[in-house]
Amino acid sequence: MRRLHAILLGAVIAFGCTGCMTNPDQSSLAEPESSASDSIILIPSALPENFTITLPPGFTATSSAAYEEYYVLNDASIIISDDPIAISGERLEHYTAQIKEVYEQTADDYRLQDESTVTINGTNAVILEFSYALIGENARQDLQAMVAVMLHHDVAYVITCKSKAETYLQYRGMFRSAIDSIEIETPPENTEGAVTHTAPPTTTTSKSETTVS
Repeated sequence: MRRLHAILLGAVIAFGCTGCMTNPDQSSLAEPESSASDSIILIPSALPENFTITLPPGFTATSSAAYEEYYVLNDASIIISDDPIAISGERLEHYTAQIKEVYEQTADDYRLQDESTVTINGTNAVILEFSYALIGENARQDLQAMVAVMLHHDVAYVITCKSKAETYLQYRGMFRSAIDSIEIETPPENTEGAVTHTAPPTTTTSKSETTVS
């Protein structure tokens, strides 16, 4: 449970580092992010074995106090984490309930907006969409996230996609496309996860293309 809390806390606050570096006017958000990150676990940069995902065009690797590597485009980010399950055979619904509980305890102004159960390339998943805020001493940043939770062979995979609330609809379709591209196979020995990048689009994405059905 401690590792799960660390994974989710790191994902919630990771935007704080990127946002403060790219927007000095919001530097007051850095203080709560920094103090929170002191108590969390550094998540390795290597992707889980036999886990593949196709990143949307333009996303590049970066790092934060919590993660050695995750992926960003402007104010949007995609973070991939794995968490070995302590109880063999744990149900996806139970694990997702724990995740929502941690978000409620960790994120300011957390509001769950949508929850759906889907199958992604043969693996069951729960997709959550919610809003929350980073609140500093004299600043506030409203954010929105799409999180996919997947269980495979007693390992949980948490894919956190988020951006500023005001730009979320620009990235929503990209986030869902990345999640839908995930493939998780039974891991053989000496196999590492892979990230692939799609070619840049030749046309501008329309508003209808960013809508998730």
